Amino acid sequence: MPRTAVVIDSDYLKHDPGHLHPERPERLKVLLDLPKELDTKSFELLQPRAAAREEIETCHSGEYMGFCLFNTVAIGAHHLKRRYGAKRIMIMDWDVHHGNGTQDAFYRDRSVLYVSTHQYPFYPGTGAVREAGAGEGEGFTVNIPLPAGCGDAEYLRVFKEIVAPIGEKFRPDWILVSAGFDPHQRDPLGAMDVTEQGFGAMAAMLLRLAEKHCGGKIAFLLEGGYDLAALKNSVLAVLQQMKGPAAAQISVGSGGESVQSLIRNVLEFQEKYW
Repeated sequence: MPRTAVVIDSDYLKHDPGHLHPERPERLKVLLDLPKELDTKSFELLQPRAAAREEIETCHSGEYMGFCLFNTVAIGAHHLKRRYGAKRIMIMDWDVHHGNGTQDAFYRDRSVLYVSTHQYPFYPGTGAVREAGAGEGEGFTVNIPLPAGCGDAEYLRVFKEIVAPIGEKFRPDWILVSAGFDPHQRDPLGAMDVTEQGFGAMAAMLLRLAEKHCGGKIAFLLEGGYDLAALKNSVLAVLQQMKGPAAAQISVGSGGESVQSLIRNVLEFQEKYW
């Protein structure tokens, strides 16, 4: 039985925001052929279905329009809670932009742990360390605002010292990943230095967390990533890790000392919650 499924469809190309907009159909064209390159013994190919209006309106009002149209990860989290009774959902957002919409959707919800690594200061301007949730959700938002120029070593140190330990304490029964590949060193919008190898290593850490606490229940949802070659190669690196225990282990060198003070600040602030 295939262990992992890939969902992609040519209908996604119909989303065309216009000439020269970074959210262009070409991003998905480079991914449409990926299923042909995958080992069908490891991956099942699934066709998407149209979302029902009431599924979208668990997160958005009927009058809602925006850059990304719908917040797929937030809608997905609501779906897991309503349809499958999920009690503890971890959302890991490694997109170069802070996910202010996802944060707002669960800011008062202790059943969803939202963790974000993002370039800061940068658009949309949110995502400071002290944005930690409110009411019953206080402490269940973890922002890790990274300076421009961070690469594999910095991201992996953050994952090792903040993301994985907090995830262990939260003990999720589902993990959703806002997998934006715009922290890649080739991306034209961001100013980070992550490589395909780095994305694969981050995915491997989350997959291990999912195996331990979720019975392997984890979904990676495509977000940003605007250099076509970097996008395709980074998605492939993540998919290789999703093949399971037999996938090649990624080794990334030590380093990342430049973010050690930031890590200390985040951990000191989060200490009262975790």
